[in-house]
Amino acid sequence: MEKLEKFYRTRADFPDWMTEEEWNKKEIEIIKESLEPKIKQTMEELFNGIKCPLALSVEYDEENGVSVNIHQESEEETKEDYHIERHIRRSGRVGFIVEFPDGTVVQRNNAKETMIATLRFIGLNRVATFRSRTFAGIPLVTRTRRSDGDNKWQEEVDGWYVYTNISNYQKIGVLHMISEEFNLGLVIKTEDGEVVGETYNTRSRGKRQMFTIDGKGYFNKRNCVLETVKKYLKQNPETTSQQLQNVFPAEVQGGYGVVRPLSWVRQQQQSGKDFLSRYFIHEDDIIKTIDGEQLVVSNQWGNSFLQFIYCAKNAGLEIEEIG
Repeated sequence: MEKLEKFYRTRADFPDWMTEEEWNKKEIEIIKESLEPKIKQTMEELFNGIKCPLALSVEYDEENGVSVNIHQESEEETKEDYHIERHIRRSGRVGFIVEFPDGTVVQRNNAKETMIATLRFIGLNRVATFRSRTFAGIPLVTRTRRSDGDNKWQEEVDGWYVYTNISNYQKIGVLHMISEEFNLGLVIKTEDGEVVGETYNTRSRGKRQMFTIDGKGYFNKRNCVLETVKKYLKQNPETTSQQLQNVFPAEVQGGYGVVRPLSWVRQQQQSGKDFLSRYFIHEDDIIKTIDGEQLVVSNQWGNSFLQFIYCAKNAGLEIEEIG
């Protein structure tokens, strides 16, 4: 990790050399370069002999250390795969068509070639950051070739390895996930012109999930979390800083936590991490507890939001999706 330590020293000594975004991008590049090969080697040793397919997620932050979660595909993912597979079987064809909002249409001789062409159009560098779906623990696009299977799993494309040895409905499903994550608005059709996975992809074309708290309000995910914490403290004004963090424990969100002391967030920022942008830090949004502590609420909410809904329910607050 010598390279990473040198990076942090340079960033602290010469903060104006690059913008905050450029520093953060460089940090991630070095971390990936340093850790990914070691993690892959360790995981291959640990998972050797296991028969069932698994997904592994790892979260880390300085205060809480490392948390690991091993799971199989969720029921929601399985249902979506079935939904897409049913469309493909009914069409009787093996290919598909991808349409971009700017009018670009991607269609090649078969599903594999169409997927690769679509990923190239999006940008392989960009897709390489996608980690919401992996295959045998390997990202869809990576610089690393899978070591087993006589190179049958991946296709080499422009210096990258694209994981292509998956079913056609998995190809379509992962393209929908990429479309949603990067807000691309892709429309995928069978060769017969039937839209595939339209329900799954609706949100990426502009529809956002909105929520109520105890039947009132109209909030997106991040604002829903903020207002829920504020409402809990209003209903329980004697709550101390530590008690509030116990009610909304850090592991519900992950690395950033649900609520953190503002002093702690500023310390992380001063050490070279882009933390201030990850929380609601406007004066009106800072939480003040009875013991005089100032806390801020994380604005980083994706798949972990469902866990927050359960957490809020345990705290006596009901969050429901609108529509």
